[in-house]
Amino acid sequence: FDDRRIDLVAVSHAQADHIGGLLAVVREYDVRTVLDTPKAGKSALYDAWVAELRGARVTVTMADRGQTIDLGGGASLQVLAPDAEDVLLLAHDLNEASLVLRLTMGEVSFLLTGDLDENGEMQLIRSGADISATVLKVGHHGSRTSTSEAFLARVDPLVDVISVGASNRFGHPTDEVLERLSGDVVLRTDEDGDVRIETDGVRVWVER
Repeated sequence: FDDRRIDLVAVSHAQADHIGGLLAVVREYDVRTVLDTPKAGKSALYDAWVAELRGARVTVTMADRGQTIDLGGGASLQVLAPDAEDVLLLAHDLNEASLVLRLTMGEVSFLLTGDLDENGEMQLIRSGADISATVLKVGHHGSRTSTSEAFLARVDPLVDVISVGASNRFGHPTDEVLERLSGDVVLRTDEDGDVRIETDGVRVWVER
């Protein structure tokens, strides 16, 4: 409880529902490094976020495909998207330029996709990157524009986690996505609350 240090904060993209709470994190914790997406936001909130990082003198690293971070204990974090030269960085929609990370430890892997939509998923497939994962953080809160069948076939997850607000006005997660995920263990924050997943590199434990 009294550990106030956070070694790494990864920012998926510069939208309010993804960076809004992070200003308080930087104020209240000793954040050592922020891994940020190279696509800047265009809002007062984003400007406040950048100012907060500067004021706290946090080291900011821009994510680029191919970066690998050694987390120790046999765990590593690899940046799969975006690429600094990716055409998706030119897109108007910030979701398309979401940071995508693959966390691996032993035989277990986690794919974290931000709000990546189907265009970004197809770009990942074409890149030839290994996107297989034991656990998938489902893209864009279970929106129908993400988690395509072709993408799921490549990822082939056993556990799917959907970060989504209860009774949200968008209808997330959609029935289409839930149908695509049938057969997996599906965890939803609107129904299951906080989701904690631990691994020793062979086994996986889920707490909710």
